[in-house]
Amino acid sequence: MKLKTWQIAILIGLVSYVICILAQAIPNFITRTPILLFPTDIYQQIELVGFISGVIGVYLTIKESAWNYPVGLVWASAYAWYFYSVARHLGEAAVMIITAGYLIDGWIKWAKKSSQGLSDLPNSTNSTLEIQPTTLPSGEGLREGQSSSGPNQDREFTTLPHGEGLREGLLQITHLKRHHWIVIGITLAIVIPILIKLLIEFRGNYVYFDAITTALGLTAQYLTNRKVFQSWYFWIAANIVIIPVFIIREYYPTAILYVIFSAMAFIGIKQWRASLHSPQTA
Repeated sequence: MKLKTWQIAILIGLVSYVICILAQAIPNFITRTPILLFPTDIYQQIELVGFISGVIGVYLTIKESAWNYPVGLVWASAYAWYFYSVARHLGEAAVMIITAGYLIDGWIKWAKKSSQGLSDLPNSTNSTLEIQPTTLPSGEGLREGQSSSGPNQDREFTTLPHGEGLREGLLQITHLKRHHWIVIGITLAIVIPILIKLLIEFRGNYVYFDAITTALGLTAQYLTNRKVFQSWYFWIAANIVIIPVFIIREYYPTAILYVIFSAMAFIGIKQWRASLHSPQTA
């Protein structure tokens, strides 16, 4: 039996819970103190919420589900508070707040595109769509609902489950375009120096790493909102910069979370590439 997306998301959440608890318990392993099944410290509780919602959010992004936005809002809110209150990574805290805005913007964009794609479908439980007859080249098999040849054949119909609809009108995956490169160039060339100055002024930690990661993260979220395929590479680059800092500062759960993010980004690249070259998105 094939599991549905929401069922897999729940399983991923449970696995993420176990991973985060074990990561938080690394100091306990060293000191041989008991491991708690649920953290009593508010900071670790917020970290746990951010960890779980972060992993689920990336999975839903890979699956091109608009539910990645509300789940992502939980992740961004939790880690905005964590980065500001605990780690003093002010740039990362700022990027989480801005990311929350991007997520709201992206949610609206995806919702609008989805409603446009389904607007012409009847609201009945099963929507019957007329499939125009077509002639297939010799040797090719017939697809369900298509007639075998020319206009003299009777018209065929096929039934789609409610909510499936046509992909036409949905927000489709695209490649980087010229205007995207302009935004990327401005972000990296202007935002990084400004952030470095501000972070030094406000006494942030690891300001250079923080500034670079912040700029890359904002760029990645901007591209993700527009379903640009190359957005995954920017997420990977941002993670590579910040993961060593988390390890040095002994923020083990967050370091592991960003390693998971990077691994899932490679899965996202594979999935989105397949979607990009599928006949439905051609």
